[in-house]
Order: sequence, then structure tokens, then C-alpha cells
Amino acid sequence: MSPQALRIQAEALYQDEATVIAEAERLLGTSFDGCDTKICYRELLQSYRDLFEQHKRVLHRSDQASSRMRQEQDRSKSLLIELKGRIRELDGLTNIIETVNSSLELEHVLSVIVEHSVALCGADAGSIYVRDAAGRYELRGSCNTSAELVETLRSAGELLGNTNAIRQAETSRHRVEITDLASEPSSVWRRGLLAEGFRSLLIVPLLRGDKILGALVLRCKRPEPLQERSLELLETFARQSASAIFNAEIADERERLNSALTRQVHEQERSVDRLKRFFSPAVAERILREVDGKTNASKPHRAYITVVFCDLRGWTNFTLRTEPEDVMLVLEEYHREIGTLVFRYNGTLERFTGDGLMVFFNDPVEIAQPALQAVRMAVEMRARALQLVAIWHQREHELGFGIGIDQGYASAGTIGFEGRYDYAAIGAVANRAARLCAAAKHGQILISQKVLGDTSSEIEVESVGKLKLKGCGPTSAFNVTNLRDQGSGVPSTVRTG
Repeated sequence: MSPQALRIQAEALYQDEATVIAEAERLLGTSFDGCDTKICYRELLQSYRDLFEQHKRVLHRSDQASSRMRQEQDRSKSLLIELKGRIRELDGLTNIIETVNSSLELEHVLSVIVEHSVALCGADAGSIYVRDAAGRYELRGSCNTSAELVETLRSAGELLGNTNAIRQAETSRHRVEITDLASEPSSVWRRGLLAEGFRSLLIVPLLRGDKILGALVLRCKRPEPLQERSLELLETFARQSASAIFNAEIADERERLNSALTRQVHEQERSVDRLKRFFSPAVAERILREVDGKTNASKPHRAYITVVFCDLRGWTNFTLRTEPEDVMLVLEEYHREIGTLVFRYNGTLERFTGDGLMVFFNDPVEIAQPALQAVRMAVEMRARALQLVAIWHQREHELGFGIGIDQGYASAGTIGFEGRYDYAAIGAVANRAARLCAAAKHGQILISQKVLGDTSSEIEVESVGKLKLKGCGPTSAFNVTNLRDQGSGVPSTVRTG
């Protein structure tokens, strides 16, 4: 070959070298794990730069012998081939790192890792496993593996932890190479590999600190070990695999905590809904904020309360001679008009019993003037009920409305069983209020002497004398006729008939 031809060939090689060096420098600027690996690449690149400078000097020495130039070109070609291989390795490692950092889809990340491991290390196939706390290995990704072998490896995953090679890798925390798979003890796992022509294995434990998170397994159909350079590269891939598994575990734990928090929020919402069955929304929210036992509705406790009972006069006869659909319509109208007032006045709804309604005040949240609050609610209930009664009379429903109110100590708290609890107040005060309600005529609000003592300055009453209430003995009762105007002290008239 003439000197001119050699020079032309050398210049072409020179341009190729410059391009490869620029690409290598770009990849080396990428951040990735494995300082030893990065140093190795930099040393190789520096060696190549030195040769590149020498090549430039040779290129410009016109008096250099053609044989010397050919030798330099051969050395440059050899290093160029090696450098291109290292660049492919760097490119693959960069791809793995970017995948690990950008995705929490564990199967996708592990599949990328095992594919690059097989391609760059010259293996024929590979699989990657995740190890659970019990030591079982679960297949999570494979490359160049038939569907039949994947099924075999997956079903034998729990047995993988019992193989000699895996136990050795777990104990030594280091890679284990099997150059003759046929010499391993018989197992479903080994038989499946031999049946597809695999003869050697490399097992790399996936470590994060001292914890084994899984294993990277490469398979070859030739019974010979991998090159040391490939083994070093696999160690880097193994670290990235461990990081991916760790990140996925963190994501799973975060998801578990989020789910637990969501369930807790839903349970709290259900608790609020249950409270709102008995209390006004404002009172229910206040109870949830309180932490002392005084407002803990789950504990029975003694409370001084004002109890209101109300029901419809003539209800039994009405239900006996009226169609069920009409009865339900009356109840719907009655509950809608009367029931909404309970929460408006911050009362505690004890129960609905057909036409009967029991409400009490001053528990579980204290009220400054519970008796007065109860009477004010009762007066508005009466006004609405009288309007309904007028409508029902037009439908030939002979119904009336009465209320009884008493005040005293009771035992309050939740009663019932799991899944069906009610909030109740039990005691003589509840019985007296019920008896006063039963004794009330249509349009009357009968209150006891105790209630009158706390409300006399705010209401107008008329005495109905001593009533013989069943189970209570003679009881002084008073019918509330008016509420006094809070601003002027003038009674506000309430019509009762």
C-alpha cells in the first residue's frame, strides 16, 4: 500500500477515533452507581487519548515508515473496538439507571435490568427474583426464556432458596458460578434448565446493606465461566436491581399506609354519621374534638338533663282504621316537620317510636339553659304540629299532639350491640316526661315544677294541678301557653287549638 493510501486510511481512522472519544466522554459525564467501574472506564479512555495523540504525531510525520503507521493503525483499531464495547456497556448502564430512577413499576425495571445483563455479559438467557421475608424467591422478570421454562421457574421459586448455589450466595453475600449444571443435585429447577440446553449458571445476590432482596441468575448453553469484566459489570447491575426492589418496597409501604389512612378516614366519617343520627352537626363535631371522658359518648355516665317527650293523640285508633300507605305518609310529614327541630335546638335524639319522640338536653354537651332550650323547641314543635293537624283533619284523620317535659338526673351513654348502637338516657326523669306527655291534651306542653323553676322568667304557663302519673305519684304540672319576647318581656302568643 502506498504512503498516500496509508495516510488517507489513517485520516479516516483519526476521524472515527475523535467521534468515539466524544461519545465516551459524554457517557462518563452521566451519574451512575459504581465508582470502581467509572474509574476503570476513565483509565481506559485516558489510555486511548494518549494513543490518539501519538497517532496524530505519527500521522503528521511524512518521513515515518509505512510499516510503523500500519502497526499504529492496528493498535488503534483494537483499542477502538474495545472502547466501543465499553461505550455499549456505559449506554446500557445509563439506561438501567434512568429506568430505576424514573419508574416504580418493579416488573418493568427488573425486565430492563435482566435484558441488559444478558446482552452485555454474553449470556444466553436470564431471570431475576425477589426474595420475601420467609426466604422464598418469586420470579419477577426473564429474558430469552420460553413460556414453559418460565412456568417451571415460577412454580419452583419457593424451592430455589433450598438449592446449594443459592444458599452459598446467601451465606457469602457474593456471586456464585456453576460451570457444570449437570453436576448439581436433581430438582425441578435443574431439570427444567437442562431440558432447554443450559449448562452453566451465574447467581448474583441482590444486596442492600446486609439484606438480601433477591437474585440475578444468568444462564449459558456453554459450560464455561463468564469473563471477569462481565462479572464486574453484573455487580453494578445487581446494585441497581437491589435499589429498584427497595424503591418498590418503599412505594408498596407508602401505598399500604395510604390505604390504612383512607380506611381510618372512612371510619371517622362513619363515626360522624353515627353521631349525627343523635346530635346536631355542630354538637357532633364538638364531641369528636373533645377528648375528656365527660363528652365521651361511649361511656355510661350520670348527667343532669331535660327530657322532652312528644307524640300524636289518637294514634292507635288511627292506625287501626287507616290504610298502611296513609299511615306512612302521615309519619313522613310528621317526622320531617318535627324531627328537624331537634338538631336546630342542639338536642340529643334518643329515639323515634312510631309517633313518639324522645329528646334530651345537656348531654353529652353541656348547654347553658337546657330547660329553656327544651321549652323553646317544644313550643315550635307545637306550632308546626298544629299546622299538620289542621291538614290531617281535612283528610279526616282525627289526630292531636301533646308534649311532656321534665328535668333531673339520668344515666346516659350508648346501649346496644356491635353494629347497632343507640344513645340513651335512662332514669326516673325519662319516665316522668313520658307520663306528662301521655297526660297532655291536644296542644298542651306539660312541664314539671323543676322545669318551671328554671324557665319561669321566660315563659307563660297555666297550672293544671297535681296529676296522678302512673308509677310516679302525684306530680304538679303546668301547661306552657306562651314564650316571653326576649327583648321586651312581652309574651309571644301561641295558639293551641
